Amino acid sequence: METLQRAYSAFDPDSDTDYSKDETFLRITWSIRDQLSPEAVEHIFSDYQSSQEAMGSVLRQAEKRLKSFGLKVTTAGRDFARAAERADLILIDLYLGSQHSSDDMEQSIQGLRSAIEAQRKSPPAIILMSSHPNVVAKRGKFRDEARVFASGFRAIRKADIDKEGRVDQMLFELAQHRQDSLKLTSFLETWREGIQRAMDATSHDIRRLDLEDIAQLQNLLLDDEQALRGSYMLDLVDRLLLHDIEADKPTIASAKKLNTMDSDEHPPNTITETKDNLQLIQKTLYIHPSRRDLDSPDGYPVAFGDIIALRDGAKAPPGSIFAGARTSVFAVMTPACDLLRDPPSAKRVLLIEGECKPVDAVAYSPPMPGDADPRTIVLLHGKSKVGVAWKTKRLATLTKTVMENLIAKDGVFVAGRLRSEYALELQQAMLSGVGRVGNMAPMPSNYPIVATVYYPDNERNFVPLNIKLNGMCVIGRASDKKVVRIGFDSIQRHDFADALRSVVNNVNGRSRDRIRQCLSPECINALFTEGFACDIGKASSKHVPCKPRLGSETQQIGTIVYASDADAKIQDPGQRQSAGLIFEVMENR
Repeated sequence: METLQRAYSAFDPDSDTDYSKDETFLRITWSIRDQLSPEAVEHIFSDYQSSQEAMGSVLRQAEKRLKSFGLKVTTAGRDFARAAERADLILIDLYLGSQHSSDDMEQSIQGLRSAIEAQRKSPPAIILMSSHPNVVAKRGKFRDEARVFASGFRAIRKADIDKEGRVDQMLFELAQHRQDSLKLTSFLETWREGIQRAMDATSHDIRRLDLEDIAQLQNLLLDDEQALRGSYMLDLVDRLLLHDIEADKPTIASAKKLNTMDSDEHPPNTITETKDNLQLIQKTLYIHPSRRDLDSPDGYPVAFGDIIALRDGAKAPPGSIFAGARTSVFAVMTPACDLLRDPPSAKRVLLIEGECKPVDAVAYSPPMPGDADPRTIVLLHGKSKVGVAWKTKRLATLTKTVMENLIAKDGVFVAGRLRSEYALELQQAMLSGVGRVGNMAPMPSNYPIVATVYYPDNERNFVPLNIKLNGMCVIGRASDKKVVRIGFDSIQRHDFADALRSVVNNVNGRSRDRIRQCLSPECINALFTEGFACDIGKASSKHVPCKPRLGSETQQIGTIVYASDADAKIQDPGQRQSAGLIFEVMENR
């Protein structure tokens, strides 16, 4: 004991601390093991050695599998960054430490980031491994903090490394989409470098505007407009910076390479639970709320593009625009300059009413050319997201005093301010009802889903598989129509196939051929990459066939029920026994 205490002052023999998981203790004790009795060494290192032997077995399995593909394999310990600087593939443990603590995970993340730093535009592919049961749940956080794209990242349980096809499938996916993943990575890194060059160029220009220039700006423009210097300067910097980014040739060249990405082979769905395109769309549509802190205190308390709403649970002020329309919102359509001055030139502010709509996958429909009423895809309304359908014939006008009194109410707030181009598009639709301003088309919307999968047994009962599938419902448009695709997370493909093989003999004979078809490599690949089209409107009210594309044609392998109970929706005995696989899909919000 005294020897241990001298070597490691933090050692307390009376403590309940499990020193077998203390890396520092183990390292120091190993260095003085010759000074300890064999019994003490065995007692201290028995768990550690067992853990190391298990890890050695996993590494040998992985090394054997990787070498079978002709890969040169090198192993490294906790300080692996230098050894990995030229690697094409890194197989890394979730926890670089025996305690499986957050510090051990951070050690792994920081080491990986150091290794990637040496080849930021052409980073290695990553396979995250762990014996931890939640490695799949933790992969999103690890990927985000390691700063890699999911297309170059996979995760696997250590127990699955030696299972037939698991590592092979990951290597195939990583290799198949490697070049496109590198183009995406190179674009982001080149853009980051371009941002720095653009900031330097913008800073150079802005330094030419000194105090005397700002004084002239105030005297010859801002005083007349009754606008604030801070707001004007921020707008100026924004526009200069955007111009300088657009002028950065490496960034433009890297963006052009994205046009050559291969669209023939659909990449697999990965880390579906962390994707939220609505958040990205929201950032493109609205200025940040902090930007409104630079508004002029004079004039109206609202500005062009502001969306006025009632807070969740608030009562509509009597006699206000919200009376009888508490779920509506109102957008300010009066030009900004007419609202600023004191007194403002606008005697009344013009508002257009919008109806809030759910943004779940069933209710959501992307904006289409020729829509009778313009739509805003997403609005952050308190803690929830809604879509807005604007009613171009429902207009209201309020005086400055009425608007000030309305905004002063506790339950009334500005839910967001549309960026000028989107506010102008809405204004044009309101004024003319024809034509529209050309803006960046919003990206397809993603909805994380979880599917319980059933099969019909010989008594026509729906029996669940022992796996729930995580995935994504993606909604976009094609030929000016709403298009919905559902696909599942590729990390679950083998577990799904194993679960299906274990029950195929228990399936009702009328469904067995369809379920055997599900086990074909072509069908498995379709479910976990491109996915399948789905009419979720019908799938939520009734049920629809699940028909992935297999080769040049679609084939029915089962039935889809969306946001409903499958057992309740499929009652007919004939439909139950021939349903094939039943996917009961719920949004995972």
